[in-house]
Amino acid sequence: LYQNLLLFSKLKATTMREYIVELMKYKEKSELIKDFHKWRLPTFPMNGNIIRQYGTVGGKDLGKVLQGLKEHWSANDFKLTREDLIRELPKIMTELGLETKVPGVAHKPK
Repeated sequence: LYQNLLLFSKLKATTMREYIVELMKYKEKSELIKDFHKWRLPTFPMNGNIIRQYGTVGGKDLGKVLQGLKEHWSANDFKLTREDLIRELPKIMTELGLETKVPGVAHKPK
C-alpha cells in the first residue's frame, strides 16, 4: 500500500516519502518505517516511446496505458521486465478500446 502511494504520486518522491512516513506514524505503523526508508522504488521499465511502438496511442490515452502497466507491475512486486509488460500491453490497450501493434498478437478494440 505505501509503496503504491509512492509509485502513483504526482508529488516529488522525496516529498511523498516524507508524507508516507508521517502517515505511518499517524497510523501507528512505526515498525514499517525502517523498512520503508531502506526500500527504493525500482525504475519502471516502460515509457511512452516504447508504448508508441506497439500502438497508436498518445495524450491522455498514453497516460491511461502507463497507469495500467504500472498497476500490473506493482501487483507483481515490481519484478516484471520490459518484455513482460510488453506482453501485457494488448490486454490493457484492448480494455481501454485502443488498437495494438504487438508482434504476433492481433488485438483490436471491441
